Amino acid sequence: MIEPILVIGIILAIIAWYAQHRWRRRVRNMAAWRETAGLEILAQRYARDEISRDEFLRKRDDILEGVYPPPRV
Repeated sequence: MIEPILVIGIILAIIAWYAQHRWRRRVRNMAAWRETAGLEILAQRYARDEISRDEFLRKRDDILEGVYPPPRV
């Protein structure tokens, strides 16, 4: 009696874990893509001398901080 319920519970837990794993990996990939695209655009603007070095460094740090937020204390 309890064995089929246990098997179904295990199967549902595995499906839930897999879905969460795929979702987190997708979010990480999207964040990395946004970071790369943003940094490329920023580097191009700096190379064309549209922005100063200080502005480039400040915006680069802002982009990287958004992808890798500081740890919570």
